[in-house]
Formats: sequence, C-alpha cells, structure tokens
Amino acid sequence: MQYWTDTVPAIMKSLLFIEDNPYDLDLAQIALGPYCEPCAMAIARDGEEALAYLRREGAWKHRLNDDPALDLLDLKLPKIDGLAVLQEIRRTPGISLPVVALTSSREPRDLRRCYEQGVNAYLVKPTDVSESKMLALVAPLLVAVEHVHWRGLADFARRVAE
Repeated sequence: MQYWTDTVPAIMKSLLFIEDNPYDLDLAQIALGPYCEPCAMAIARDGEEALAYLRREGAWKHRLNDDPALDLLDLKLPKIDGLAVLQEIRRTPGISLPVVALTSSREPRDLRRCYEQGVNAYLVKPTDVSESKMLALVAPLLVAVEHVHWRGLADFARRVAE
C-alpha cells in the first residue's frame, strides 16, 4: 500500500522530540526518520532537559544546530510535565516553534488544557509503526513548517486529520 506521504521530500530542518519512553522514541525514529536529515531529531528525555535544550543551557549551552522547526511533546514526563513545558515554551521570549502534543492520553480534559496552553496539534500516540498515524500526521506538519507560518499549523493539522 502506498500513502501520499511516500512522495513527501526529506525535510531540511530538525525536530525536538521530548519523550521519556524508549519504545515510543524508537517508534518515532522509525516513522519519522525518512522525513528528517540524519541526526536532525534531537531528543530530550524529560521536561527539564527539553527546556535546557531550547534555552541553550547546561549541557546544551554550546549546541551548534539551529532551533528545531517542530517540537513533539509527551505530556507525561519526569521532572517537569509536558503541560508545564508547553507553558514555559509559550511564555519564553525567543522560543517560537510549533508544538505537537504526542501523548497516550485520550482524556478530553488533557486535549482542552493543551489547546488552552497554545499547542498547535494534539495526537494520540500510535501503539505500533504499522498504524502510521504519527507518520501520516506529523510528516505534513514538518513539510508545512517550510511553507506555512507556525501559528496556522493547528488548522492545517486538523485539515490533514480529517
């Protein structure tokens, strides 16, 4: 079976994946690998590390790469939870990037809270790569980063999901 995403070109920008579950990290790398340059997926394993990466603090003080084009954010993180990370991203001057909540939560309350805090899209994690949900939804968002101002990505993501 061929999906329309098979024709999407490789992406030239990076993404930041904030995830503590090794299995989910592997799924994302398998599903999104063809759409990112080699080594273009930065990984933060907790909320504290994610904020340090974005602010270029601590171990990330001298990182050479540009800021990510997109942030994939788990909600259930150690140290600082995903909603607190999202709040901090939105209120920190100099950090302006689209954020996709990629979570196992199907709770309407979590969905509402994420959009209230400024998330651009909310995706429930697929349980395996064959579901292709992550690939089918996140890959077009990555492509859109090149063509659409990030504030419009939430509407774009909803159209893609329909």
